[in-house]
Amino acid sequence: MDKEAIFPPSGIYHSQQHYQSNLLWFKMITLTIRTDMKAEYSGFMKEPRLVRRAFICVFVSFSHSEEKENMNGYMETSVINFYMELLTERGKLENYPSVYAFSTFFYPRLLSGGHAALKRWTRKVDIFSHDLIIVPVHLGVHWCLATIDFRNKAVKYYDSMGSPNNKCLQSLMKYLQDESLDKKKTAFDTSGWQTENVQKIPQQMNGSDCGMFACTFAEYICRDVDITFTQQEMPYFRRKMVYEIYTCKLLM
Repeated sequence: MDKEAIFPPSGIYHSQQHYQSNLLWFKMITLTIRTDMKAEYSGFMKEPRLVRRAFICVFVSFSHSEEKENMNGYMETSVINFYMELLTERGKLENYPSVYAFSTFFYPRLLSGGHAALKRWTRKVDIFSHDLIIVPVHLGVHWCLATIDFRNKAVKYYDSMGSPNNKCLQSLMKYLQDESLDKKKTAFDTSGWQTENVQKIPQQMNGSDCGMFACTFAEYICRDVDITFTQQEMPYFRRKMVYEIYTCKLLM
C-alpha cells in the first residue's frame, strides 16, 4: 500500500511536527481496523471528497489526545455532522424510526436568532412527519444531545456529565411551536408533551469523550434500544465510527 493510502495529507495538521508525531498513530488505527473489521483502505484516497474529509477528521480528532494508546480525543464538528447524516439515512430503512438530524450549527443558531434564523433550514423538510428529531448540542467545550420524540410527545436532553439544561428543552419546545405556525399555519398542540433531563444514562469518566457519548446516545436512541454502553467501550465505538464513516453505512 502506498504512503498516501495509509496516511492523511500533511495539510490537515497545524505543523509538520504535529503531522510527523501522528504518522505512527494513524497507521496503528488503520491496522487495528483492518485486523478487527477486515476493512480495505487501498482505495481510500479515491473516495468522494465528503467521505474522505470526514474520515480524515476522525483521525485528527483521535490524534488530539495525550492518551493515544486509549484512543481518546476530542470529536470534530465535521465528524458529528457526518454521523448525523448517517443516522438520518438509516432512518429511511424499514424497522427503524424515521429520523431527521439537525447539524451542530442548529442549536447555537436557535439560541442566537430564534426560529426566524432557521426558517430556511426546513424549506424542504417536514420535521413533523418524522418519529425522531436529533439535535447535537455544543456547550463551548462539551457535547450533549437533545431529542424530539413525536411518537411519545417528549423533548429530552442527554448529558454524559449529568448536568441539566432546561434552557435547551424550553428552546426546542418553542421552536416546535414556531415551526408549526410557519410551515403548517396552525398552532402546535403542546398538550401531553413532556420535557426531561435524562439522568440514568452512562457517564463519561474523562474530559474528552463527550462527542462520542453524544453520538452513541443518538445511535442507540435511533434504534429504539436501551442505552446500556459504558466508558470502557469507547475505544471500540471510535473504531466502529471510523469504519462506518469510511463505508458510509452504520453497522446496526
